[in-house]
Amino acid sequence: MKAKKQNPENIRIPTDLPVVALKNTVIFPYLAIPLLIGRGKSLSALDEALKRENLIVLVCQKEDDKEDISPEDLY
Repeated sequence: MKAKKQNPENIRIPTDLPVVALKNTVIFPYLAIPLLIGRGKSLSALDEALKRENLIVLVCQKEDDKEDISPEDLY
């Protein structure tokens, strides 16, 4: 399956997006890496993204050993 290329200026970014907190992983633009998603909240966020615009926010988690996180636990 070939990915659709879009001009960044033409992408409408919603004000409300699903968020996935990443442990021990930093994402850079145009970098393709495998993501291992296992937490229930993260899986729900991915499902929600697939139902909507296929957009998701990936953020780094400050403490890797924490399972139940809040916005203050994210960079």
